[in-house]
Amino acid sequence: MRAGLRVALIDGNEQDRALIKRELQRAFDNVAIREVTDRAEFDRLIEENGYDVLITDYQFGWGDGLEALKTSKLRYPDVPVIMFTARANEEMVAEAMKSGLDDYVVKSPKRFVRIPAAVRISLEHAAAQNAKDAAEKRLSLTLHELHEQREWLSTMLRSIASGVIATDLEGRVRLMNPSAEKQTGWSAGSALGRDIGEVMHLAEESGKPVAETPVKLALRGDSRAAEEHDYTLISRTGRRITIIDGASPIRDESGKILGAVTVIRDISERKHMVRDLARSNQELQHFTYAAAHDLREPVRTVRAFTELLETRHSAALTGEGPRILSYIASAARRMEELVDGLFQYGQASNADSDLADVSLDDVLRTVTGAMRKQLEETHAKVEWNGLPPLRADRNQLAVVFQNLISNAIKYRGRNPPEVEITADAFEGEWRFCVADNGIGIAPRHQGRIFNIFERVHPHDYPGAGIGLSICRRLIERQGGRIWVESEEGKGSRFCFTFPRPE
Repeated sequence: MRAGLRVALIDGNEQDRALIKRELQRAFDNVAIREVTDRAEFDRLIEENGYDVLITDYQFGWGDGLEALKTSKLRYPDVPVIMFTARANEEMVAEAMKSGLDDYVVKSPKRFVRIPAAVRISLEHAAAQNAKDAAEKRLSLTLHELHEQREWLSTMLRSIASGVIATDLEGRVRLMNPSAEKQTGWSAGSALGRDIGEVMHLAEESGKPVAETPVKLALRGDSRAAEEHDYTLISRTGRRITIIDGASPIRDESGKILGAVTVIRDISERKHMVRDLARSNQELQHFTYAAAHDLREPVRTVRAFTELLETRHSAALTGEGPRILSYIASAARRMEELVDGLFQYGQASNADSDLADVSLDDVLRTVTGAMRKQLEETHAKVEWNGLPPLRADRNQLAVVFQNLISNAIKYRGRNPPEVEITADAFEGEWRFCVADNGIGIAPRHQGRIFNIFERVHPHDYPGAGIGLSICRRLIERQGGRIWVESEEGKGSRFCFTFPRPE
């Protein structure tokens, strides 16, 4: 029993109080006994909560033990009350027990020694009851929290547009949300306990059943389970939808796999939109190519006859005639440039990629060889060193470098053109840069120069504004991207990327 026990003692007999005190002091170390001899002292005791156990007689001069019992239990229901009386009878004991009495001892010379045992038992019983009450309270709070969490989880799962299915370690369905019910055609009640392969039937695009499903991989702890792939989900009614599916293992605190959870996203509509868009783009590209092809001949005819008029009949024209004829000739030449550019862009868009292992050194030697006259006339230098081999279309790569080198020569400054081609390896890609010492590009123009027919200097430099558009088109088809880093008057640096196999 703990030291520092506080005992409140109510008894009108001074001799009995002395005997009780003697027995308590023998049994407990450091016990503090507070004798209550009148109503005022009892009221102070109740207000101060200054006792751990109350020992009271059944009757005393200023009151009775039953009243003291009820008053104490009303304020401090967990504090034990023991009645020590010579007037114990069944009726009195029954009434006292109903009011919360913890124990009673019949007052007699031989029974005083029982007082410490009664105190000890009552305190132990009170401590056990308090521990039980605290445990029940904690359990109640825990159950309440679990109920709230379950309700929250249920609400969350109902609100998710994607399908969610959880399984146990054997792959049997333990949970599925309404979206998964709609996608699979199974109700949660019907699916519960069934194998995930029966509820969620996956097929490849070819129609072949998927052997290694994400859930099976997750249950084995295979990291490939998290990789999302497109599948065909065949519902219970036979309806087919295109989904993206991935799974993760469910683990306990020690890392042991308990089951798996898979998330199903229906992308059928998006898939149809992508197909429709791809078909529309292809039709537009074919139309552009065909239109440009068909327009080339009449545009050349207009230009040829306009130049014939200029050379043979310009002297016969009077007034505004020569100037108007000059406008027509200029417009015909510009139209021919645009149609030729459109034709080239159509060729780039429709050309199939012939992928092979390509030596960039060989490509650049071919490109600069074809441009030898242009390079010599402008005293241009094109330098590169140790470029990596690529898996790419050789002809398309040559077109990209030829356009970028041609632009460096066309938009040169006062000094002879200097072009440096470099390559750097980054995670998952190669980055190539074609740097020049030309006139540069102002920041306000850098975002639009890759658009078709966009020209920063339409009156100072010839061209249709198609070269960089073709470069972007060809590079993006190879899985790369292109951009420019430049400052007006300080040259330009055109960079583009290509995927680099791991």
